[in-house]
Amino acid sequence: MKRFALIPLMTAAILLSGCQATPETSTAGVASSTAATFQTHAAEVAPPPVLDCGIERFTLEEYPCTTDNLRIDGKDPWLFDFRYSAACGFGKDGTYREAEMYYGLRGDISSRKLTYRFYDNSGSGINVRSAQLINDNSVRDIVIKEKAVDLDTSGLDDGLYYIRAELSDGSQATLAFYTGGGKTMFCSTGTDKAAIKDHYDRRKRLYDLIGLFEVKPGNSYDTMRLTYPRYPYDESFRCDTDLWIDLSSEITQPDWSDGRKLLAMYDWMTDNLAYDTYMADVLDNRRENYYSDWSGTYSLYSTHVGVCWDFANVLITMCRAQKIPAISIENDGASHMWVAVYIDDEWIEIDPTADVRNTVDGEDMTVITPGDFSERYAGYYTLNPNSYYATEMLTLNDKLWTAERDSSGFCLRRPRIEYTTDSTGKIVMIFLDE
Repeated sequence: MKRFALIPLMTAAILLSGCQATPETSTAGVASSTAATFQTHAAEVAPPPVLDCGIERFTLEEYPCTTDNLRIDGKDPWLFDFRYSAACGFGKDGTYREAEMYYGLRGDISSRKLTYRFYDNSGSGINVRSAQLINDNSVRDIVIKEKAVDLDTSGLDDGLYYIRAELSDGSQATLAFYTGGGKTMFCSTGTDKAAIKDHYDRRKRLYDLIGLFEVKPGNSYDTMRLTYPRYPYDESFRCDTDLWIDLSSEITQPDWSDGRKLLAMYDWMTDNLAYDTYMADVLDNRRENYYSDWSGTYSLYSTHVGVCWDFANVLITMCRAQKIPAISIENDGASHMWVAVYIDDEWIEIDPTADVRNTVDGEDMTVITPGDFSERYAGYYTLNPNSYYATEMLTLNDKLWTAERDSSGFCLRRPRIEYTTDSTGKIVMIFLDE
């Protein structure tokens, strides 16, 4: 339960596609509000560069730019996290993330048809001032509104493209996509190869574990077996699962997208909860255990004070209540727990502990030490939401969350597991207690 140190990855050296400077290049061509069709390059202009490999979810390649149109701070971008749906936008403090935030851009791809639009979940009145479709050798004006625009990418040259919007508040939002080999996919871009490679390794590890534990979105909705923080064996044990389920419906609206619901629940947690350093560093035990009181007096729901185990369980419970598949991830040694959610057909790591900045440092849980909120969303859609390495991601909750009482009385069953690899390098799990 020890609090961990975060690696400050979102620095100026790790610029995602929405943070790049606007190219100083002439523009031509206007798209309609419902369809966009572009001619291929002029005869005197060389076609843009292409990747030597095909694109798929785990492609990681450097894009060989020939101009500065697509470069980030003068560097060729690395392309990664290829996918068919994408969003980008700004949090309540202006933090930019490649996720659905308070306002930004949204895109979806079906076959070769790409649909993009602007969204504003904040009600602030922000809109798109101007927009461009950018590739290595051209920049063309386009129209982006809240009504979706269709783009037939089969009419484009193969290569990397940015859909970039200049917003009325002076910010920029960008969706990057690559088309080539008869396929079009969105992708993320960045220049810090080491950080991107760490992210790539974590992502592959997560999907390996998902395959190993046979996790699927359809089996990650269940709330019936969630008995957080304790199974109610009798009246002295309070289970708060239903309370958190009800709260999730108060925080969100039924007609919201999954991305909007997730952000609202995440922001509620980071705004209203505090990390219990006294429990983690002094008691080295849950307060409920230390005081032999599971009546709810010391629960997160009652006190708004907890540790990573609490924050992960609560976010998972609220996500599942809103039909967003969610599972927990634990590191080797089970000293930290965080979350993976299934959004836009992709599993994404989220670590709410990274953004719970307020703390309780003593025995009195009502004395809150205010945290530093100058940087938010450190654990939300970042390259690496915490300081662990891919090899330290050990277990998922699919095999762990049951309503069984283990030897210590917890409802969380922890089987004894060993891991090995077969001749192909695939992770193999062995249950020692079965």
